[in-house]
Amino acid sequence: MAYLRLFSPAKRGLRTSRAIKLVEDLVQLVDSGSVTRDARTTDSKPATAVVWATGIDQMLAQRERLTLPLENHHYLRAVVYGIASDPQQVAKVQPPRPGKPRSRMTAQQLHQEQIGRINSDVLLGILSKEDGEHRITELGASV
Repeated sequence: MAYLRLFSPAKRGLRTSRAIKLVEDLVQLVDSGSVTRDARTTDSKPATAVVWATGIDQMLAQRERLTLPLENHHYLRAVVYGIASDPQQVAKVQPPRPGKPRSRMTAQQLHQEQIGRINSDVLLGILSKEDGEHRITELGASV
């Protein structure tokens, strides 16, 4: 909602029809998954919804420097393009990719960790001693 206020004329509120059009245009930009600096260029960068949200946050933070009311999303596109062009900024705003291990374990380390978890489960009473020994034996066969 704060972003839409950047489009409001000084003396009156933003018309509902105009707000709907702005939101529809913004959704289309975000859903594209990329950003171009402006409509005249074909150079595009990948831009997730998080990158777009970061661009909006940056604009809101510098609201007093903007010439208001805004007429379109061109300035936002330029801000998002700047973020998307800088790998360090993208890395800051993008969450780590799921499924990607944070550290690389060797097979030996992974095996030791699995044995440690089984032993912990036995100590906590989650597994019986016999089940724990059986699982450790199975692990030994798979290494």
